[in-house]
Amino acid sequence: MNRNLKFKFKLEWLLVIAALVAVFLFDDILYFLLFEKLFRVELHAVLRYLIFAIILLLNALLAAAVYRVLRKRPTTGREGMLGLRAVTLTPVDREQGWIHVHGERWQAVSDRPIPQGEKVVIVDMDGLVARVQPLRVEGADVAKEKRLDEE
Repeated sequence: MNRNLKFKFKLEWLLVIAALVAVFLFDDILYFLLFEKLFRVELHAVLRYLIFAIILLLNALLAAAVYRVLRKRPTTGREGMLGLRAVTLTPVDREQGWIHVHGERWQAVSDRPIPQGEKVVIVDMDGLVARVQPLRVEGADVAKEKRLDEE
């Protein structure tokens, strides 16, 4: 992995964690300011802990939702195409060829000739041209099953 990408990835997670901490602290501070300072209402201790537990539960649900969104694999653009399986519609070589993936017809190229009707995996995208490899190369499976988190 490129060192710059690794640093950027860690920086994004750091910013997300900082934002979540800020949200958690903000709503807790808001609770105390709203009930005890602004309205000058003294709540019973049990009620105070119940409200605090509800706020904590809502914060946990928010954190879980954010985590699921961040873990989701991209489904569009270049990143969404990588690893998808396809079928060749025409013979594919270094110059040209066509594949069928997700109900669409895409132009494709390959380092080695691939006959029509073969199953392939998309390993790279160059603009609107997919670079593909046969699904099986010399008995080894080169494709990784694309996992999409539906959650």
